Amino acid sequence: MKCVGVLVLLLLTVFAVPAQQPSSPWLTDAERARFEELRRSGLDALYNIDYDKAQRDFKEIVQLFPNHPGGYQLLAARVWIKTLYESRRLQVSLYSNESFYTNGDDKVDPKIVTEFRNLTREAKRLAEAKLKQEPKNIEALDFLANTEGLKASFEEAVERRHFAALRDGNDVVLIPNERSGYVLLGMRKAQPALFSKIAWDGSNILADTRARIVKQRLMLIERPPLWSVDTEMDFDRLEREFPELKL
Repeated sequence: MKCVGVLVLLLLTVFAVPAQQPSSPWLTDAERARFEELRRSGLDALYNIDYDKAQRDFKEIVQLFPNHPGGYQLLAARVWIKTLYESRRLQVSLYSNESFYTNGDDKVDPKIVTEFRNLTREAKRLAEAKLKQEPKNIEALDFLANTEGLKASFEEAVERRHFAALRDGNDVVLIPNERSGYVLLGMRKAQPALFSKIAWDGSNILADTRARIVKQRLMLIERPPLWSVDTEMDFDRLEREFPELKL
């Protein structure tokens, strides 16, 4: 429940409708007020794990404002949070070493993936249509950026597609090593500052790397820790936990 609350609080800020723009606004003041009322009502429902109520509110946004990406984006966010919660990938603390995940190998229903992709595709299409008319429209740029970020979060946290997550909005994917350091550090593009003059023989490599990622203002997705395969016991564990490798 705590993690759901944190995610909803993030959505309250990320998916807020920007201030009205003077040129070709999507919504009138009255429409914007109704949009905001439904958005907050739906997010409150998400916070209380009432996914049906959230869906009704967000679908009403789509029905009232079919040319606005907000309703589709919020429906996609509902799919994301509901899937994380029901698959038990939301843990007690959002910032624990295994945030967003369990150690299971549960697979997401392809129908859920299709639903999410259709919703984000439509949100993206509507934002891009507005930008085609007004290339500097801040509201459209904001919704387009948020949609790409939502896609990256879903691909990493639900589908566990690390490279897709990098492509769709995150700068770095990190998998810590259970003993020290990390077993994977994937990047969208080279980041020399993450490696320059780092103490490779020290015990603070992981903490130093995280600190450098924050300092460089990079978007980070962190997976649960894995382990180095250095001993026969490590190898046995690898065979046991990843039988699909067929070693």
